Amino acid sequence: MAITAYAWQMVDNDGYVDLVQADGNDMEQHNTFINNRIDGWVLASLPLSRLDLEGNWQASSNWEVPIMDKGLMKEWEGNNGVRLADVNSDGFIDIIQADGDDSDQHLTFLNNRKNGWELSRFGRFQSWTKAVLPKNSGGGDNALQLADLNKDGYIDLIQADGDDPAQHLALLNDGKGKWELNPGWVIPLIDNGGFTESGGDGDNGLRVLDVNGDGYPDLVQADGVDQRTVLLNDKVSNWSVSPLYEIPEIDNGGFTENSGDNDNGVRLVDVNGDGLVDILQADDEDQRVVYLNNGNGGWLGQSAWKIPVIHNGALPMTTVQATTVSALQTLTSTVSSTSFRLTAIASGMFT
Repeated sequence: MAITAYAWQMVDNDGYVDLVQADGNDMEQHNTFINNRIDGWVLASLPLSRLDLEGNWQASSNWEVPIMDKGLMKEWEGNNGVRLADVNSDGFIDIIQADGDDSDQHLTFLNNRKNGWELSRFGRFQSWTKAVLPKNSGGGDNALQLADLNKDGYIDLIQADGDDPAQHLALLNDGKGKWELNPGWVIPLIDNGGFTESGGDGDNGLRVLDVNGDGYPDLVQADGVDQRTVLLNDKVSNWSVSPLYEIPEIDNGGFTENSGDNDNGVRLVDVNGDGLVDILQADDEDQRVVYLNNGNGGWLGQSAWKIPVIHNGALPMTTVQATTVSALQTLTSTVSSTSFRLTAIASGMFT
């Protein structure tokens, strides 16, 4: 599977998601595809005039991301436990770290709304289980996700790590700077696992996002060719099994390949601006599938909205990478046109 450094981002603020690529220091692989609002994406062209005002990314000394424990999204090797999210619901993205069981690596930097981030005790992670974002050693996935479970406008925490019930937890943001354990919204065992497989390793093909457009995050599993589960948020404190919105079989797999191991290049994103997430696959250079959400519990296959092939690659990017890169783009980029080609930064970009 060829990995191409893609991220979903609304770069022109028109309500439709666009595609941004920045792969290494090869400028031919620094491209932006603008959503044409009809059936796909169009490669943006660099304007010939007003270059500083239309379509360029402006270098700035502001919004420099602080270095935490010799890293940010990842250490020299491994995951550094850093995520981007609006933890205090002020409309600005903040930086949070929870790397293993070392309290010195549980930090929160709040967005100062002007030009950067400032260290704060608001939203600082406590240790409820062995660790928080990565496992207690600081390596591996602790299967902790960020989502507004109760639709109060504050990001909450939900963990479902393997088959250990003690590591299936929900922690609600109290809006005052703390996370409170809550008996509701605990994810049940799904095929003897949660976000990770039964042993706590490997992708169980479970995703948390709003599939029915009610504003509450739901749970959708599509692991390999045969494991399919949908749990809708009941808007109170639980999950309800539903026959609706089951992910179809896509090239003998789902979010994972047919064996349930590798990434199948399948993502859920609203491509047509109707407020409902759709299914897109772009795996290697030949597997392209699109299903639009019909709003009634199903998916409609489409020939439009297929991801273009760029340098023999497609979408494979971890959830963490896609989330953090997208949020960083929102914070650090100034755009005012329909042309947004990325320039090389330190001989690279997303890779």
